[in-house]
Amino acid sequence: MSRMRERARDNFPTVLLTLLSMLQAIALETLWGQVRDFDHLYHLSLEAVLGWWLVMLSLAAIILVWVYTAHLAMRFRFEPREFDAILPFFIGIAEFFMIEVARPDSLPQWLIAIAAVFAATQYIMRSMMRRARKDPDNQEFFDIVLPETPRETLVRAMRSVVLVLVGIWGLMWPFNLATSVVLLAAVSALNIFQFYAIGRFWRVAMNAGQKP
Repeated sequence: MSRMRERARDNFPTVLLTLLSMLQAIALETLWGQVRDFDHLYHLSLEAVLGWWLVMLSLAAIILVWVYTAHLAMRFRFEPREFDAILPFFIGIAEFFMIEVARPDSLPQWLIAIAAVFAATQYIMRSMMRRARKDPDNQEFFDIVLPETPRETLVRAMRSVVLVLVGIWGLMWPFNLATSVVLLAAVSALNIFQFYAIGRFWRVAMNAGQKP
């Protein structure tokens, strides 16, 4: 392997995490600004409950993006592409829109925005994992983890597609209170599942190659 490629493999994780950490810091600052400016959050009402629920889910999505990317960058070595340095900006744009519409009266738009965040993050993860599988330095992990099947890929993609379709439905026919609660509960369950999946894969990666 050429020195230039080796240098790119060694330095790209640092570049990626630095760029993403800046975008996440701006996203968190923007979210905090919204919390201070949203008057409905500080009244004793169902709207306030839904509003805080949206804020917490938005915060969880921001943390998920960071944890997903940080774990990939720390666990694996792979040869980066030119597009890899641009992808975090798409995630950042989706996050900023998600934060901007994190209000109960904008739930359809928020569902579309968080679907975009999930889709961009999953694309980055799958793209990096495919290239990491080809690198001999990661063999210990991929010896015990099978490639993602087309069915698993479809299931991941359908999560975002369903959120977008539900969001479009909500733009045409506004959600009532019960529907809003069900949708937020579903997104909460999805976030919990994703945190669990990240933890499981981290444990597998850390134990790869160790003797029982």
